[in-house]
Amino acid sequence: MTARMLLLSWGDSAVAGFIAGGLAVGRDPGPARIAFVATAAEPYAEASWSVEERARLIKGGYELTDVDLGATQGEDLRVVLSGMDVLYVGGGNTFYLLDKVRRSGLDALLPRQFDRGMLYIGLSAGASLMGPDVEPMAIMDDPSVAPDLVSTEGLGYLAEVPIPHVASGLYEPEVFDGAIREFGGRFSLRLLRDDEALLVEDGDVTLIASF
Repeated sequence: MTARMLLLSWGDSAVAGFIAGGLAVGRDPGPARIAFVATAAEPYAEASWSVEERARLIKGGYELTDVDLGATQGEDLRVVLSGMDVLYVGGGNTFYLLDKVRRSGLDALLPRQFDRGMLYIGLSAGASLMGPDVEPMAIMDDPSVAPDLVSTEGLGYLAEVPIPHVASGLYEPEVFDGAIREFGGRFSLRLLRDDEALLVEDGDVTLIASF
């Protein structure tokens, strides 16, 4: 299985090129079809960033299908994903997102979807989800919003844990220094500024600009 992924902190300038270069040969012509998952934003009464994420994709000319992991699960979710070129998983609470990903069966569906050429874009929580464990995200996300989450083990498509929003102004620098002290001995951490992204292709991970 080869997963082609773009993992964002916030900036999205790399999105268009990633999608254009990764669309499967022979697909039907027309706008790229994106399954948009805003599940991670659900614990927040106001999640303006999620609205912005969605609006940016629509402005890019893509065809969006909103996917609620609480309502679309198992075989229904597989059918939806099978018609998509891209799975976009947005930001919010990483622990809540991981719990919903497992309960919906999305984690089990991803290998076959990647095999058929589906692209993955994850922003913030959607990026951290793909690492070996999400425990280090406790520096910015509240684990208690997912009380039934039995393990913080991530989906494991990366050897490193992406930590977004470094030097963004959203968090004090001491937050990230603390993350290194607390978690750096157990996990390999990849700290990302909001103008950076990780491009994952053929098992290779490249740090790229994404303003």
